[in-house]
Amino acid sequence: MGVNRTVDAVEDLLLHSLGIGLLASLFLGYIIARSLTRPLADISNAACRFSQGNFNSRTKVTGSDEICRLGTTFNNMAESLAYIDQNRREFLANVTHELKTPVTCIQALSEAIIDGMVVSPDQQKNYLSTIISESKRIDRLIHDLLDLAQLDAGELFINSQPLNLASFLLEEKDNYLPLIAEKQLQLKLELPANLPQVSADPDRLSQVIANLVSNAVRYAFKNTVITIQVQVKSHFLEVSVIDFGSGIPPESLPFIWDRFYRVDKARTKDTGGSGLGLSITKKLVEAMGGSIGS
Repeated sequence: MGVNRTVDAVEDLLLHSLGIGLLASLFLGYIIARSLTRPLADISNAACRFSQGNFNSRTKVTGSDEICRLGTTFNNMAESLAYIDQNRREFLANVTHELKTPVTCIQALSEAIIDGMVVSPDQQKNYLSTIISESKRIDRLIHDLLDLAQLDAGELFINSQPLNLASFLLEEKDNYLPLIAEKQLQLKLELPANLPQVSADPDRLSQVIANLVSNAVRYAFKNTVITIQVQVKSHFLEVSVIDFGSGIPPESLPFIWDRFYRVDKARTKDTGGSGLGLSITKKLVEAMGGSIGS
């Protein structure tokens, strides 16, 4: 009898221990499952909100294990996409602004002519000249936008070839003389002797030099000299366009290569073009294997 009771007690103890162990295992498994699924659910919810247009949506799951690293990766991706979306919105707003002004001008002048408000031939000629000027402004903006799109996509063809830089710049100088004379400026070339050839696309390099010179002409003081200077460095040639003007504030220097950025915030024909010239210039120089800075 004593032996049987002892066996029964042992069996009951084992059954109770097994039950407690099973409950503990289930509870521990639940805790572990929750610790795994809760972060995944948080990441999933954040991704769902982001996909619905909430670009401020972020997960709170960050850390060093694999799931936490997934959360960090999601947040980094969300930051990048939100930045791209913001740039897209600003870009569209800027393009709309740049197009609105000339389109409004063309519409107003055309309506004035059609309505018979402009009678004298001289006034009609002035109105038509302004319409043509504004049309060309739109055309330049469209070409700039196409160039930017191709440069961003890496699809702009660069026809690099050996180029005699001295001869190239001497020919280019003649193209700027009417503009230089109109602004009461002088243009000077500083070319060292025996310049080596460079590898560049002559058409795109002409576009680069034209952008830099026209920018210098826009801001140079009257009766000053604009200099195109070439210096031989160890492994490259340095081409500088130097003018005497009001200069660029130090706080603006990091941004002058950004598209649509202007030091002068007033968007007028006298103080700036589309705001894309320097951005295109930088991308063209880099596409030809060079670098540019201020």
